[in-house]
Amino acid sequence: METLIGRARHALGARKKTLALLLVFTAVTVWAGEHRRRWIIYLHITGTTQMRSLPADPSGYILQELPLQIRASYAYHHQVYFAGVGGKVSVADDRAPAPAPRLLGDAQIEPRMIFVSSRGTIFLSGVDFLPSVPPTGAKPGKRAMSFRFGA
Repeated sequence: METLIGRARHALGARKKTLALLLVFTAVTVWAGEHRRRWIIYLHITGTTQMRSLPADPSGYILQELPLQIRASYAYHHQVYFAGVGGKVSVADDRAPAPAPRLLGDAQIEPRMIFVSSRGTIFLSGVDFLPSVPPTGAKPGKRAMSFRFGA
């Protein structure tokens, strides 16, 4: 008799676990769908441009080849910052008809990402430091540093 009651309790416990798991899965699915629906409504209300719906019309822009190889770029207002091969950091003004990049400095790392703060501090994240000129204060295994060039 006790084994029969024990089996019934075990089966009831397994059903409760399955039901709870099913309930959690349903709740997560509903939440994700509701979140996506709210996001679409927000984009519609704010009038955000859907890039995939724009026609491919090249009449409003010009493609120009730059005189340097770029590994990372960042635009802040009308200033466009480039990090080239070997860590050379340049800046150009995009309002100029033919912007000529001006060299700001050399970070001595192979860049991956670049960010410029509102105060002009340039953050450059790289793959590895070049072995020929290690940056000041570099620790082995450290892969990102901050550099400030110019004013």
